[in-house]
Amino acid sequence: ELEQELEQEQEQELEQELEREQEQEQEQKREQEQKQFFPNFSEIVKKPEQALAYDLVYNPIETEFLKSAKKANMKCAGGIGMLVAQAAISFEDWFGINPINSQKNYSALIKQLTEHISKT
Repeated sequence: ELEQELEQEQEQELEQELEREQEQEQEQKREQEQKQFFPNFSEIVKKPEQALAYDLVYNPIETEFLKSAKKANMKCAGGIGMLVAQAAISFEDWFGINPINSQKNYSALIKQLTEHISKT
């Protein structure tokens, strides 16, 4: 009976290890697939320090596209700024008030949204 319990525990441990290995392999495969979609900017851009990579996506904050551009020493901008600017214009159209009346307010809002998105 004790031997059977030990065998069952060992089988369960082996199954769990196999599952972990399969999950890791799947994650690596996904990462490889993603990488093939993003350019190697250092091969494309002659003067990366003078180039800007702009991604309209705001979640995640730093996309694979932006990570690739950052590795090539390019300036990067994500979509959160545009999201905030569009929201402010819509708000002003509806209510006649510009909710972002200063760079300080704009920066504070970007910071809050970035923190919130990063947590989700």
